[in-house]
Amino acid sequence: MEWLNYYFVQNFILLCIFVVVIVNLLQNFSVDKKTNMYSIIVMAITLLLSLSITIENYGKSVGNIPLTTIFSVFGYVARPVVVYLFVMMSYKGNNTLLFKLSFIPLIINLFVFLLCFIPGAKEYVVYFELCDDGTLAFNGSPLRFTSHIVALLYFIWWLYISVTQIRAKHISQGITIMLCSMFVVLSVVIETFLNDNGDIYLLNSTIGLSVLTYYLYVYIEKTQTDALTGLYKREKFYRDLPKMQKTVTAVIQFDGNGLKYLNDHFGHLEGDKAIATITKIINSIAGKNMYGYRLGGDEFTVIVNDTKEEDVIKTIDVIRKEISKTKYSCSIGYAYKNSETATIEALMKVAENNMYLDKKAYYENSEIDRRSV
Repeated sequence: MEWLNYYFVQNFILLCIFVVVIVNLLQNFSVDKKTNMYSIIVMAITLLLSLSITIENYGKSVGNIPLTTIFSVFGYVARPVVVYLFVMMSYKGNNTLLFKLSFIPLIINLFVFLLCFIPGAKEYVVYFELCDDGTLAFNGSPLRFTSHIVALLYFIWWLYISVTQIRAKHISQGITIMLCSMFVVLSVVIETFLNDNGDIYLLNSTIGLSVLTYYLYVYIEKTQTDALTGLYKREKFYRDLPKMQKTVTAVIQFDGNGLKYLNDHFGHLEGDKAIATITKIINSIAGKNMYGYRLGGDEFTVIVNDTKEEDVIKTIDVIRKEISKTKYSCSIGYAYKNSETATIEALMKVAENNMYLDKKAYYENSEIDRRSV
């Protein structure tokens, strides 16, 4: 079991990171299920990758071709998956065509490396040959770089996400994503081009550190998020305000209808349920350049960056339609940027006026005494 002792010594830091991340993720799993789920899967695959490298090296040393091939192929297949999962952690557009087709390069990569187990086809990808000293020598065709190409495609996507976040003035998120990706890319470069003896293994530990870094960022970000609605808190709104003045194109104002009536007649839990239902719909429909804030009670604001007016109107229409399917109601008003509404403050004033007009129309049409609700 010498190889097992070697594994624990070589991957001690990674194992420590894994324990810290997993313990914290499990304790706070409900805080952000998506990020936590992807983080756990990334850490699990990373541990398997580190284990596969150890077993692969052991197989090479004893001349075991099937064992070495299996774990070598696992490494080629799993590395792009890790990068893909990082992208999924960072990506908001879950209903886009790009998201739905994003796994296809992984399938292609998998089929390429399955050729290694087909007699006569392995020479087209990677294979191992027995040397005179009983060890194995690696041989491979250019097709083995399929794994690198797929990983590179996801890295480019990942960097695009970070640049998009920075342009939208969510600088801390963009920089965090960019740094994590750069750490991983740099470790790959070192392993590939500065690893003459084949004894440098940085990628797995770097992935672990990147997961920990991103998780800490998300955890800190959650302290700035309202627990009931998932929207950013009022304090963060005023911190973000100066950073988004140049990129803002519209402001959407929301205000719940009849919340006082719900609280008085059914209790505050029902009022909270109404707020949570409405904001869940807003969060699920708002585009990637739209950022929601809870300014107080049942008053919400969405800041829209770099978005056409017709897309803003379409988003509002979809939100109205989805809210109408519930037993709750919400007044909505928006303002689009022009020469007279050049600042967020001016946009908010116009959007608020439009929202109150919408609220007035709601109570007139419903014939409900507004003072009682």
